[in-house]
Amino acid sequence: MRRSVLLVGGAACAIVFGAVAPAEAKSPEPTPFSINDPTDTDPDFCGTGEAVDITFSAKGVDFLSPNGGLEFASVGHGTVTYTYGENTVIQHFAGLFTDEIVSGDPEGVHVHAFTNVGLPEQFRLQGGGVITLDAGTITFFVRFNGDEFVSDEGFTFNGPHPQAESDFTLFCDVMPEALGIT
Repeated sequence: MRRSVLLVGGAACAIVFGAVAPAEAKSPEPTPFSINDPTDTDPDFCGTGEAVDITFSAKGVDFLSPNGGLEFASVGHGTVTYTYGENTVIQHFAGLFTDEIVSGDPEGVHVHAFTNVGLPEQFRLQGGGVITLDAGTITFFVRFNGDEFVSDEGFTFNGPHPQAESDFTLFCDVMPEALGIT
């Protein structure tokens, strides 16, 4: 559960920055995007049994057919706001996201390298204080068979990435307390 919750940061980047864009949608033109999702509620935030409201927004530019052998590239920034009662934590992310096939046949079994460069995530209290910060470069390797997900193949990073260093448990280790969930 914790790993899947924490992968929200990486998954959000992948979804927002279009890592799942279909191959047939390739275009050499940059495509700006803006997402402002209404508030949703996680009824069992980090297994606490408490409901937390979550709002997501992002802006950027997708490049569906970039140079250099990449499948996809995107530059953007966004926020995820977590609210519980009177307490709010803001997650900010910004930077470059790329998708590159690093081995195999795209029609068969192959591995993608999904790379974030910049600020994959920063969590701070609404009034200031940084809770945790991941910055630098982080790459996730994911095996597919055609378009079907097969497995996570690990990750590499350079820079402070306490989220990755915690095996993706840090989010649920710190967020309930930061939101005042006891």
